[in-house]
Amino acid sequence: TDTLYNSTTETFPIEIREIYGASASKKVMIKPGAGLNVNIAGGTTSALFRLNGTDYFTIDGSNNGTNSRNLLIRNLSTSTTSAVIWGYTNLLTDNPATFNVIKNTRVWGSGPSGTLACIGFGSGTIGITSTGKGNNNNTITNCEIRGASNGIYLGGSSIALKDQNNVISFNTINGTSPLNIGHRGIVTTFQNNLLIENNLIGNIINTSTASGISLGYTGTNTFAPAGGEVTNAIVRNNTIGPIACSGSASAFGICVTPATLGTDSIYNNLIAGIESLATPNDFTAGIYAGGGTGSVTRILHNTVSMSGLINGSTPNRYAIAIGAGDPVMDVRNNIFSNALSTLGSGKNFAIGLGSTTFTNLTLNYNAYFVSGALGQLAVSGGIGNVGTGTEYSTLNAFRAATGKDANSVNKAVTFVSATNAHLAGASIGDTSLRCLPILGITTDIDNELRNTIFTYMGADEIVSNPLPVKLLSFNAQALSTDAWVTWTTAAEVNNKGFELERSFDGKTFEFTQFIEGASNSNKINNYQYIDAGILAKTPIVYYRLKQVDYNGRFEYSETVMVSKPKTSSNEVVVYPNPTSGIISLLIETDVEENYEVTITNMNGKVVYNRQLLAQQGNNQITLPGSDELISGIYFVRVTGQQQTKVIKLVKTN
Repeated sequence: TDTLYNSTTETFPIEIREIYGASASKKVMIKPGAGLNVNIAGGTTSALFRLNGTDYFTIDGSNNGTNSRNLLIRNLSTSTTSAVIWGYTNLLTDNPATFNVIKNTRVWGSGPSGTLACIGFGSGTIGITSTGKGNNNNTITNCEIRGASNGIYLGGSSIALKDQNNVISFNTINGTSPLNIGHRGIVTTFQNNLLIENNLIGNIINTSTASGISLGYTGTNTFAPAGGEVTNAIVRNNTIGPIACSGSASAFGICVTPATLGTDSIYNNLIAGIESLATPNDFTAGIYAGGGTGSVTRILHNTVSMSGLINGSTPNRYAIAIGAGDPVMDVRNNIFSNALSTLGSGKNFAIGLGSTTFTNLTLNYNAYFVSGALGQLAVSGGIGNVGTGTEYSTLNAFRAATGKDANSVNKAVTFVSATNAHLAGASIGDTSLRCLPILGITTDIDNELRNTIFTYMGADEIVSNPLPVKLLSFNAQALSTDAWVTWTTAAEVNNKGFELERSFDGKTFEFTQFIEGASNSNKINNYQYIDAGILAKTPIVYYRLKQVDYNGRFEYSETVMVSKPKTSSNEVVVYPNPTSGIISLLIETDVEENYEVTITNMNGKVVYNRQLLAQQGNNQITLPGSDELISGIYFVRVTGQQQTKVIKLVKTN
């Protein structure tokens, strides 16, 4: 440790070449001495540190072994081809820079229109199209990135020769003027198995194209961004915004260009404040995903919130835009909200599809919202200037055209602020935002555990307000003078139970009975209650459920009505249906008589047969052994002298 180091006497760049003998167990490290705060500053049109084919080299800015940032490295040069730290492939020896770590360090350039990148890996030439070869297994983590056109740049060689296994995590790339980032927070090309997670990216404001995270795209204005494909990437738990183009160019929160293979996964990202004064051939999108033939893109549990006033913008603006060619896309459990206001002619869309066919597209459990006089929920067949594609003003119209989004909602979502897309207000505990968990996504953007039964759409899980019961069905029917009320839940969270309420006018309800719930359950549960003799008192009764949680929160169901039968009292009911257990019958008959019960499967084979005697009036009869039936669809035939009934039954296990 050199406690007397003074960078003012240093000659830059400092070039660190291949370190012979370096390995995973023998690394070379630069770090501040214990308790020291160190500044390394100078000016060079290259980079202050150049890692020339360097392996197993670490810059650790902590002076105490934690994640404190006690080292500042700053390039004062205003050259647009300069960097602060630059790793590259030595093309003479074909030796790449691998297994290097830059962490816990403040890395500053001269400003957003000067330094090209704070940290980059590519070739020996510093540039936004620099292409290194084999710069693998490098990690940039917990750094403060400020004052450059691009925060972090990774450039591989080609589709066939991508860099492998690089990591960009836990960095803050949100400095304010005059040391903000000008164009792109993180930009990468020709990478495979890339991990970008838990970065804070924002305050990227420029007159040219601005983006938070870009996979493959280094250009400026186009409706179909393309470039150096990035495959098998994971982009998760990043907070992005504001990102704004104050000139005539594009703005993206996350931009993913088309790829020819692999799977890119984009999830748990919180994106807010994406704006642009775009002109024709530019556009604005919270997320743009190009897709590409041969690849898969998964966009799951993201939140995009776009709001505020734009003083002029002619192209359209999208919370999410998906490229043409019917790419393989899995888009579920997201919140896409576009509430931008503009004085221009461009329209606002929650979602835009470049394709007219949707065979490879999965859309479900998304919350969409759009507002303003120029707002349309969705468009298909083109993402571009005004008038491109077919527009849909409602979710139902979009469903009908695409056959997608069966469980999605058109819903205004409340956020903390225009630049903070965490849920707030009425959206906390809003059951319309519940969705089914996705395998492998067990936490939210704040690393809070997601509920395993019902989770929130978007990136933010409200652990203190879990979403309660999902009611599959709620019905009531007459059995002579009795009302038989049944309901089925798909799953339950924190469910104390149900208060069944009834009304004789459909307006004023009274408590009838409390039925205990299943507390927490991820299986189908069936409930019933017989309101004995009620239809002898009144010809019509209304029922509703008040579902009550253990924390006192409650939610009402829809109202159902049952009326007194007009004539014959003969009736047969199979319950519960669906069922995972034993089957029961409700038989109502005018006279005592014998019945035969036959159950057949879908192939017509008899799998159950039993004779039974029904007394006059209402009979509740269980069918012993019926719980042994395997899962499937069956037909229950109940035959008596006065009636024969065939009822379809769904059996689950």
